[in-house]
Amino acid sequence: ASQLIIYLHGGGYVFNSAYSQWHMVALVSQASGLKVLAVEYRLAPENPFPAGLNDALAVYKEVIRPGSKTPYMGQDIAIVADSAGGGMALAMILQLQKEGLQLPGALVLFSPWVDVAKHGDTLTTLVGPDPAITYEGFKPLAAAYVGGDLSKFDDPLVSPLRADYARLFKKDTFPPTLFQLGTRDSLLSGSVMLYRKLKAAGQSDIVFSPWEAMWHDFEQFLHMPEAQAAQKEAAEFIKEHLGGDGVKD
Repeated sequence: ASQLIIYLHGGGYVFNSAYSQWHMVALVSQASGLKVLAVEYRLAPENPFPAGLNDALAVYKEVIRPGSKTPYMGQDIAIVADSAGGGMALAMILQLQKEGLQLPGALVLFSPWVDVAKHGDTLTTLVGPDPAITYEGFKPLAAAYVGGDLSKFDDPLVSPLRADYARLFKKDTFPPTLFQLGTRDSLLSGSVMLYRKLKAAGQSDIVFSPWEAMWHDFEQFLHMPEAQAAQKEAAEFIKEHLGGDGVKD
């Protein structure tokens, strides 16, 4: 195929792997017909920020390198990411933009962790209704990710919500992005704020897709109709923005 999905898994930058989480994109791959390259990035606390981010950037840069074995154009790559992987995907976009490199053609964010500080209404209001996570559970993971230096929470590469998108991106140059979250997701507020920030910065191709009564990372529960429908929605978004000729080799 001339198009590719790069997947960044969640797990608070400390847990999980590409192997344990591949089902987060299984139906996205099936419905889009695209291969998935799942990145096995280094984890905290042994390898704090920016080790994992650097791994993800290295994979992307190798994939778009003209001399690589299977070179792709940035516009033919979709990045799909969940939870902490979503924060890492946004950090990748910020760093690629800074380096003047090709940006991906689409970004799909399942329940992204966009600010590692306790910033946002639903981190308080959805304690309980979200059966998956709480900020109190995430806080030590955030601290581990920055190697104990909490001042790094303000770094846009750690908390992409903090970035100045209006300054960094000209109108409609940020990759087309799908935010997908349940109405019981503790991280909902962060994505609401980032969605509005991107829109205010002149980025029109940003879609916010809320799912009634769903919780953090619900897309992984493939026996649920909502998860199946959500992954198929992600595949449609990718096909629409990558040109849709994703045929399996």
